Amino acid sequence: KNEEKLEVDFNINREGVNSIKVLGDVFVKKEEKVLDLTATFDGAKVKLLEPYLNGVASNLAGDVTGQLCITGSLDLPIVTGDAILERGSMLIDYLQTKYQVGGTLEFRQSKVLLEDIIATDFKGNKAFASGEISHSGFRDLLIDVICYIFIFCFFF
Repeated sequence: KNEEKLEVDFNINREGVNSIKVLGDVFVKKEEKVLDLTATFDGAKVKLLEPYLNGVASNLAGDVTGQLCITGSLDLPIVTGDAILERGSMLIDYLQTKYQVGGTLEFRQSKVLLEDIIATDFKGNKAFASGEISHSGFRDLLIDVICYIFIFCFFF
């Protein structure tokens, strides 16, 4: 069967490095578009993720390196793979407090696992976190994170 598809070969080059590279296909059907993509990140800016964290975190900064497979549909994408966040920072909207963060993110079908996340507050105090963020197509976020905190600022 000859399926209609769009072939994707997308690159963002930053300072001579392909910081984001997406390869694969988008199969076009009458009912839905099916994704079969691989995204590779090499120092990509985390700021690109800000729309997906609306109401949770803002003012994102930092770099991400890793590889993700994107399947499913445009309405309900399935993202799997691993990424490492380096030199990250974000404002937690509820607390209105900015933190520096880094660690490993493991993307699974309907969740993002947080591994060895280290957060540093504005006074230099550290907290260690692990857990998961469950989602449905990166909407309806449910955050289940355990933090190990000794001295840490939760407000500014």
